[in-house]
Amino acid sequence: AVLVIAGPKNGLSDAEKDAIVDYLLDGGKLAALLDPDTPDSYRELLSLWGVLLTTDHVADVVSNVAGEELTPMAQKSNGQFLTSGASGIPIADTLDVVFFPGATAMRMALPPEDLPPFIVYTPLVRSTPLSWLETDPDEVSFDRGQDPAGPLDLVAVVQASGTLDGRLITRPDKLLKLVIFGDSDFARNGFYFSSENADLLLNSVNWL
Repeated sequence: AVLVIAGPKNGLSDAEKDAIVDYLLDGGKLAALLDPDTPDSYRELLSLWGVLLTTDHVADVVSNVAGEELTPMAQKSNGQFLTSGASGIPIADTLDVVFFPGATAMRMALPPEDLPPFIVYTPLVRSTPLSWLETDPDEVSFDRGQDPAGPLDLVAVVQASGTLDGRLITRPDKLLKLVIFGDSDFARNGFYFSSENADLLLNSVNWL
């Protein structure tokens, strides 16, 4: 019913990638928990729907865990969740606080006007405006002109009936759905029951 890829360390073979794409084009659902060091083959998979997963770490000086800028925290009080009232997607409706140790970010590789209407990208969880993509995680500081500034997409949803390269879904009554996380550590045993990390993952799988 749902394919979950959590913290992959090994790249996809061509056969594995083709199997995943075939599954998704049959109305499949994917939860992808990815990290800054995710193998490039997973980035290539996401690029079929125009999603660019970065390789840098998200730093946030406003909302983080215990002053750890590379552990961004998302809080309802900061307006960092997109709820069903704006998106029709209820995943974040009940969330107040979640956090992501060592997260990366994602964005669309194409401007909205160049994206075909059968691919819909929705940012679900974002960092604060005082965040950035840290190119040197060993020395965390915002370098203007070098580090892309926030807010940044930490979790996003894609709903589509085809791919950018022209392959269409085989079941016209279905949509393929992806929930993409820029972190897998939030769901590890050590963090799963902290804040509402578990609810974020379970709500996502439930929606898928």
